[in-house]
Amino acid sequence: MISLPTTYSGLDMTLKQMAPGKAQQLISLFRAGDRQGTEALRGRPAHAELCVRLVRNAGMHITGTRTPFDFLIAIAQHSLEGILHNVKQDILLTEGEQDHLFNVDWIYRAMRELVCARSVTARGSSPRARAPSNIARCGNSALARDEIVRWLVPVLPGDVQWSTS
Repeated sequence: MISLPTTYSGLDMTLKQMAPGKAQQLISLFRAGDRQGTEALRGRPAHAELCVRLVRNAGMHITGTRTPFDFLIAIAQHSLEGILHNVKQDILLTEGEQDHLFNVDWIYRAMRELVCARSVTARGSSPRARAPSNIARCGNSALARDEIVRWLVPVLPGDVQWSTS
């Protein structure tokens, strides 16, 4: 199993795009069930940074929702909480250290909860060590591919021949 990148919580990923104070305000309104307050906060141009709008719009499309509030309801259901102990395969977790969408702490949380996995390997990239910094996503797909192939070779059974070139 390969997690490319490691995403623990869809709601946390969405909130990561907002300024910390605004993220807490939004989650408070959302958890209180305040649809109007949530929609108003999400709709203000001053708070709707480009990345937030892209995540929200793509998320609404992917989840088939029509409003930001309904998107938050849907994305809150996308979480690994309470299920990782069921994973019994070999697993590769990947993360880019300065990825704007994902939090490097999620990889550590996943590792702590993968108690029944046959093996757990974590691969991350430091922007100081490798440029571009994104191992996990398309920022450096060659680096991500090479890391995946290096991980697969000893994990796959049989006489599979792999090349990273």
